[in-house]
Amino acid sequence: MGGFSIFSRNTKPIYAKVSTMDADLEKIVIEKTWTGRHLFEAVCRIIGLRETWYFGLQYTNKKNIPCWLQNDKTICGQDVQKDPSDASFHFLFLVKFYPEDVEPEIILDVTRHLFFLQIREAILSMNLYCSPEASVLLASFAVQAMHGDCTEEVGPIDLDKHLPKSVIDQYDMSADMWRDRIKRWWSRNAGQSREEAELEYLRVAQDLEMYGILYYPICNNKETDLHLGISAQGLGIYKGVNRITPRPFFSWSEIKNIQFKNKKFHMKTVDKSTISFRSRETSIDSSILDLCIGTHNLYLRRRQPDTLEVQQMRSQAKEDKQRRSAEQAKMAIERKERQQMEKECKELKQQVELMTMELMKAQENVRKAEEANDQLAEKARHSEHETLMLYKQKSEVEAECNRLSMNNMKSEEALLRMERKAREAEILAKQMSMSLADVSLDANRKVTQYSSQTALVIDPSWHQQQPTQSGHSSGHPGMTTTGSYHQLQSLDSNVHPQQMMSRSLNMPSSAFSSPIPSNPPPNQQPQQHQQHQNPPQQTQIPPSSGGNNPHHHPLQTQNQNHQNQNQGQGGGAGGQSHPNQQPPYYGSGLIVPPPDPSISQIFEQQTILMELEKSRNEYEKRARIFKEHLEELRGDIDGLKRDENVQQNGNIQQQHREHDAIHAQNREFHRWFVMFLTGTLSNYRGHHSSRGRTTATCVYSILKLIEHHVSRECNNSPTATVSMRGTPRQRAQAFDGIEMEKFKVFVYGTLKTGEPNHKVLSETDGEYRFISAGTTIEKFPLVVGTKYNIPFLLDDAGTGNNIEGELYEVCAKKLEVLDELEAYPTLYDRKKIEIKLSTDGSIDHAFIYLLKSWRADLLKTSSEMMSSYSSLGAHGRQYIDRYLRAKEMLEDLDGGAANLYHEILGAEHPMYLELTRQKADENVTNEEDMYQSM
Repeated sequence: MGGFSIFSRNTKPIYAKVSTMDADLEKIVIEKTWTGRHLFEAVCRIIGLRETWYFGLQYTNKKNIPCWLQNDKTICGQDVQKDPSDASFHFLFLVKFYPEDVEPEIILDVTRHLFFLQIREAILSMNLYCSPEASVLLASFAVQAMHGDCTEEVGPIDLDKHLPKSVIDQYDMSADMWRDRIKRWWSRNAGQSREEAELEYLRVAQDLEMYGILYYPICNNKETDLHLGISAQGLGIYKGVNRITPRPFFSWSEIKNIQFKNKKFHMKTVDKSTISFRSRETSIDSSILDLCIGTHNLYLRRRQPDTLEVQQMRSQAKEDKQRRSAEQAKMAIERKERQQMEKECKELKQQVELMTMELMKAQENVRKAEEANDQLAEKARHSEHETLMLYKQKSEVEAECNRLSMNNMKSEEALLRMERKAREAEILAKQMSMSLADVSLDANRKVTQYSSQTALVIDPSWHQQQPTQSGHSSGHPGMTTTGSYHQLQSLDSNVHPQQMMSRSLNMPSSAFSSPIPSNPPPNQQPQQHQQHQNPPQQTQIPPSSGGNNPHHHPLQTQNQNHQNQNQGQGGGAGGQSHPNQQPPYYGSGLIVPPPDPSISQIFEQQTILMELEKSRNEYEKRARIFKEHLEELRGDIDGLKRDENVQQNGNIQQQHREHDAIHAQNREFHRWFVMFLTGTLSNYRGHHSSRGRTTATCVYSILKLIEHHVSRECNNSPTATVSMRGTPRQRAQAFDGIEMEKFKVFVYGTLKTGEPNHKVLSETDGEYRFISAGTTIEKFPLVVGTKYNIPFLLDDAGTGNNIEGELYEVCAKKLEVLDELEAYPTLYDRKKIEIKLSTDGSIDHAFIYLLKSWRADLLKTSSEMMSSYSSLGAHGRQYIDRYLRAKEMLEDLDGGAANLYHEILGAEHPMYLELTRQKADENVTNEEDMYQSM
């Protein structure tokens, strides 16, 4: 371009260095009149970024505080520090505004890649808290995005580039153990592209508690150290080192206006309440105001239709995605073909090796065969010698045979002569016997004259019995069937007709047991008898009138039935029907009804329903397996967690340890709330179903009941701290009232971690801190009693066991909530006792709630005394939730709180009598008011 320059010869050029998460832009020439927008647009053009509304330029001012470059001011007019090495400005191109949902709002791949790199860097630098199990899962997606599918060719994983140092130092695990867990999850991401892996990474990361929140130090009117958290959902106030749970939090829909006046920020809510605060550093006031305005504008922009530019980008992103899908499909085909070729090559190599082994075996067999041939040749020589010897012996034997044959010929001639003489003797003997027979015949003729007549005497009943017996004893088609049914039955009175049929067909009687009735009608019994005489292959057709036709075919069933209607059953003469004849009945599959045309439609519907149920079961199975893997991973790494008392280096390590505790408490609260809401909805809906209420009415009633109980327990105290509940005005008024007084309380029952009422500690207003598990020095009786299965610690020191529980440090507000929960000082007394800590064995003093009075038979109707309580313990008496008890008391118009006092104190206790009297007075007053109104 020659030597042309926009600067004068006496003016030195100004350079700017911009570092993105992907690359560094060196020596960008800027002018003195350039604003922040000029430099920002130049950087976006260089890197090819179109979704510019998420990003901004960040610099470090002269006080080493990071600030955002203002777009409407000149660069030189802002407090930008120059690099002393080359006198240039240094900026960081970072994400300034975060979307509410990553998947639908981030359109282009370059934007998603920059988000992925920045969030990954924030997690590795421990600026963004991430739980250990989520860290391993995110590391698997990061490795998939960087290296592709998990193969043996990939080298060892660099843990410093994928896991936070706080997570690695927190557990006693070697580097190989961490790599093994990451590879286990990495192998499940096979087939994902880089874009898909980065998107999965962002989906998991956006669920982290500190995701998308920028923190700035502020203070209220009492100069309390606080932090302002700005996110896409709204503004939150954070106290101390807690960066997870805001107290309070204002969504953008509740914020009406934010002003900066007289070095203070004034935030007005929709109900016209105002909350004021100021920043610790005045140099970041402009950055805070610009960030609030920009985030709110982006919040409003999401709720408007997309502009033409956004629509074009979405269309281009869709085309790019389709092109990548086609390329991935092509690559998958090529990969599959390559794998097939490698498999075939491997198989060929195996075949070559196998053939080589077979060749070696064949050569070995040839060698053995040659050795065998040598041995056979030696044996052949021995055989020839033996053959010569045998020939010599043969000649001698032949000479002996000739001599014996001559002797044999002489013997045969003598034998022939003897046989001829024997035949002559036989002929002579026959002649003599015939002469003797003629003489005996004349002598015995009179004796045999009447002997044959005895065989001609005929039985008179023979012609009637013979057909029946022959017909009964034969099962062939040609036998007679003139015998009646009663004559056939008289042959064996103890045999059932079905058994007789089974015997005639040589089949078991169970084959005819269903669905043919055991006692057929009388007019059908002869037919069954005829059917019994048919061959076995005709048992599946209806009985015919023609007797036993061996050539009957199943296709003749319809004609056969028609003939049965026109002819008599049992072969009657004259072709007349029996007067009690009935139509054939269905049984044993004899006559099949016509098919229903709707059966195919029902079958198709059932097939579709089965497929839907199968897909749903598969999805639930995958979800359950995924959850089990996460729980298994959490259990594995929790078992390797180091002792919390180990000294950590740096404030960041201690801050992350406290974040772990807060994260565990929030996860436990979420689990409890889902279990409570599910059980309450099912119980409350079943209780009100008979009253005709709808599901919406039941849900509304439950929510009103929860709101009544929480507001009664948490909002009546005059020293209430900043809470998540109430209107914005109430939360703004409570913002300046943070108190610092602390008390130690020892809990032993449903207030422990994991128990039903632990939410009173974690959910209500006020601060609390878990110190340690411990055991009481004194012994007390701990039992489960009343119909609500409430754990009671009786004020009877020296009896029972040393009680195990948990020691907490609470503020004055939290102590008031616990007093109201335990009905102090009405039912319970609050005493200070000695507690032995489980961590180091030291002795500490804390408050404990003891039941002051109880009915005499409470110990008889309660469980055995125990040292540690669990609502799901071996005592088998599950705790009834306070909300369900409150619902029962509200619905029981005649009972109320007096029922619980009656269960604990008894009917003779003064407190119960006083409550009963107050209830009676209220009823009288209500009746008088009703009478006056009438």
